[in-house]
Amino acid sequence: MQDYLTLLPLFLYSASSLLFLAYLFNFRDRILVWAKWVLFGAFVVHLAATGYAHLSGGAIPITHPYSLLSLTVLAIAGIFLLTDLYVKITIIGSFLIPVNTLLLLVIHISLTGTPEAGEKSHFMKFITPVHIAASNIGFLLFFVAFLSSVLYIVQEYRLRLKKSGGFLSLPSLARLERIAFKSVTIGFPIYSFGIILGTVWSFTGQSHFSHQYILALISWVIYGLLLYFYITTGWHGRKASIMMIAGFLSTLGVVLFYLLRMIR
Repeated sequence: MQDYLTLLPLFLYSASSLLFLAYLFNFRDRILVWAKWVLFGAFVVHLAATGYAHLSGGAIPITHPYSLLSLTVLAIAGIFLLTDLYVKITIIGSFLIPVNTLLLLVIHISLTGTPEAGEKSHFMKFITPVHIAASNIGFLLFFVAFLSSVLYIVQEYRLRLKKSGGFLSLPSLARLERIAFKSVTIGFPIYSFGIILGTVWSFTGQSHFSHQYILALISWVIYGLLLYFYITTGWHGRKASIMMIAGFLSTLGVVLFYLLRMIR
């Protein structure tokens, strides 16, 4: 019973995270409605699991680090659902709930331990290629956004100096910006999935966070903030382009760390 109550919240949080991230693909409100209902189910099951563990003679949640972290995940989900009833902050779920799921996933892996050698190899055969594929697809889409952002800044500078045309004909600012943000909105959910699998790989394979992983989280935060402000306030222009360039440089650092590790 305890195993089901432990795995079911993780499954529901993961499903809710995927729905929240799927919203970033096409911005359909129906997806957000489903995401919130699944999150509510995760919250209820998680609350039941916490209560069951305590009533079964387990330690008070705040007396154990992992239990306290699990309680924090529960509180974040509850506060988000409650706040969204009065202030429409649903879009924040696309960034907050995947992080919440990530925390619960770390707790689960830490408590169950790493797989045995035989199990680990089969486990990694699935995790590693999917993680690499998702990360690379996200990186390529961010590269498109990076190029569009660089061209945006160049084009804006030329228009300011009234030097349009010439030997280099560039698309309009609106089109460059549209390409950049479209690439990020598609790449961010895929990249997020790669980071979640990277966390699993890190804990089961390395048992620690590498510099590469920290850079990946930094780039994820940059792109997450960029998308949030773009969706909620319509933020755009040169500052947004500079932020896209910064996000890509962080992602490029991840790739360089990976290549250096492969060379050694």
